[in-house]
Amino acid sequence: LISYFSNITYDYKKKYLLSINLRRDGLSALAEGNKFGNFGGAAAGWNIYEEGFFKKSFLSKVVGNLKIRASYGVVGNSEIGDYAAIGTYSSNTYGGAPTLAFSQVANPNLKWETGKKTDIGLNFTLLNERVAVEFDYYNNKTDGVILKTPQALSAGIPGNYINTNAGSLYNKGIELNVSAVITNYSNFKWNVNFNISTLKNQVTSLVADVFVPSVFG
Repeated sequence: LISYFSNITYDYKKKYLLSINLRRDGLSALAEGNKFGNFGGAAAGWNIYEEGFFKKSFLSKVVGNLKIRASYGVVGNSEIGDYAAIGTYSSNTYGGAPTLAFSQVANPNLKWETGKKTDIGLNFTLLNERVAVEFDYYNNKTDGVILKTPQALSAGIPGNYINTNAGSLYNKGIELNVSAVITNYSNFKWNVNFNISTLKNQVTSLVADVFVPSVFG
């Protein structure tokens, strides 16, 4: 695996935050022409509590450190096995003599599995920062999932499959974390934390000869 990575960050008066990253990854498990993939993403944040209109409002007496943030990125999955796109041979014997046996069919069209990740979040504190709240909504979509696509037995293909970009899926949900300082005396401190998360995971496509119920789309 070889990667080239760049990142740019921008901060304007601690009010507006921006980060952009670009990367190019090359993976030896893929064939020539598809080894490299271009990926990237961006994240932005708005510290509302630094705004003059917020500091003058009645909300500033109750809510502190109010921040809205969002991010979107495309990433590649390199955990696809060794030489998934390449035709291979393995050692074997024939009539007691050492030989090589065809073990995997090449697929030069195999590409990167890609994930598109979206996150929207909110942070704020209450009661003079004694209570801190963090909320996130996330939605991750994965396309081009590499699956072993079954082939006709008559084709004589090793294992009766070829690796192809045949699947897609998504998972989404929310995450909420609340932490509170109940007491903060020098000899007695009591902190409370609460968190909850949800996850909906759904497969939206598989290989062509596998029946997918309508509930999956």
